Amino acid sequence: MKALVVNCTLKESPAPSGTAAPASVVVARPAEFVRAVGLPVAPGAVTGTGTSGGAERPSKASS
Repeated sequence: MKALVVNCTLKESPAPSGTAAPASVVVARPAEFVRAVGLPVAPGAVTGTGTSGGAERPSKASS
């Protein structure tokens, strides 16, 4: 099993991030680290998009 750590720093790679060091200490297994600033993440939240009003857990994405 591999963990995914999303670093929400505002600094783009390869600039050092103050969030990366604590995150690497907390994760005690192999992990993939990504910075949210480099991803197309829209602000805000959307509720009521599923048949249960958004209460379901999302299904795992197939790789």
